[in-house]
Amino acid sequence: MQKRNWRQIFILSLFFVVAPLISWYYLRKGLNYRIEAVQELAHIGKVAPGTLVSLFGDTVRTTDMQGRLSVAQLLDMSDPAAVKEVGNHLQELHNQFDARQDVLFLIHLQGFVDTAQVSAFAREYDLDDPNQVFFFSATGAQRMYFIPKPDPGTATAALVDTATDVRKFYNTRDGAQLTRLTEHLALLLPRESGRKELEFRRDKEK
Repeated sequence: MQKRNWRQIFILSLFFVVAPLISWYYLRKGLNYRIEAVQELAHIGKVAPGTLVSLFGDTVRTTDMQGRLSVAQLLDMSDPAAVKEVGNHLQELHNQFDARQDVLFLIHLQGFVDTAQVSAFAREYDLDDPNQVFFFSATGAQRMYFIPKPDPGTATAALVDTATDVRKFYNTRDGAQLTRLTEHLALLLPRESGRKELEFRRDKEK
């Protein structure tokens, strides 16, 4: 009988003492992680009002970026290794947020490119998504997103929040930094995804 009582006390202790402590520990750990992640995000500068015209004639206005998160990627198309690494990483990132129409991928290409080359790149890496993924010339992109001069062997992406503030830069050739970008995107995602569809206009429709 005494052994049974001790066993019951032990089980009740696990249920009422140990389990809440474990839950508190993981909640606290999650809160600390969130605080640390938020602290990594700065307010670098606000994207200047204006309109971007893609290589396919679509227009993306700064007002289209409001209420949405944007990943602005610089990519040197003359570097095959960078194209492959960044292409694979953007494919992974896009697949994770494909269902969200409040996440945009604005890819600014350096080096000589034509639309056929860009279309082939988009198809190869599953980036052929006219509602989320847009390709532009890289001219003026560094100034637009306050991107510093990249180090050799890197490919810089800027994270732009829903208020069009640039929050952080990432080397998307680095898997660890890509993971952190994914985490920051998830952290900053708008609570509601049912926002109006983007209305991107072709120049000929203006």
